[in-house]
Amino acid sequence: MNKIFTYSIVLIVLVTSLFLIQKNSGVSLTGGFVMSNDIVKVGDKVEVNYEGTLKDGSVFDSSFDADRTLIFTVGAKEVIAGFDNAVTGMKVGEEKTVTIPSAQAYGDYNAALVQEVQVPLNQFVDAKITPEVGMVLQTAYGNLEVVTIGTENVTAKLDANHPLSGQDLTFRIKLEKILLTE
Repeated sequence: MNKIFTYSIVLIVLVTSLFLIQKNSGVSLTGGFVMSNDIVKVGDKVEVNYEGTLKDGSVFDSSFDADRTLIFTVGAKEVIAGFDNAVTGMKVGEEKTVTIPSAQAYGDYNAALVQEVQVPLNQFVDAKITPEVGMVLQTAYGNLEVVTIGTENVTAKLDANHPLSGQDLTFRIKLEKILLTE
C-alpha cells in the first residue's frame, strides 16, 4: 500500500510540473510534436493554411477548403522565397494577407524560354492524343501549346516558364502551429 501511495504522489508531482511548464512557457506537448507560441524564425518547422490568388482575384491554390495544411521548414527553400519571408515573424493563430512580387515567387517571365518546335504527329497518335490547335499539354520540359497541325508534324510552342512566372501572387496565410521535432 505504501508503494502505491508513493507512486501516486510522484505521478501527481510529474503531471503538475508538466502543467506548470506548459502554462508558464507557452509550450504545449501534444501528439509527438512541441507546439510553441513563439514567433516564427528561420529553421522552424511550421504548419500553415493558405490561399493563393492572382491579380484578378481568381484562386490558384488553397489548403483551407482541401482539409490539408502545408508543413515546411522556414528558410530551407521548400517554398517560394516570398512565402518564407511572409511567414517569418508570425505567431501561432495569426492570419495575414501578403502580395509577393514575381521576382520572389516564380520569377519574371522569360521569353527566351519559349521556342517553336516540330513534334512528329505519330507521337501524339502513339500517346492516344488527338492534337487540336490551342491545346496545351504539360510535359517534363514545360507547357506545349499546339499552334498548327500538319500531315506529318505538329508545330507547337514549348514554354519552359513556370505557369505562374511573371505574376505577382497574393496569399492569405494562417499560421496553425510551430512544430519542433522531439
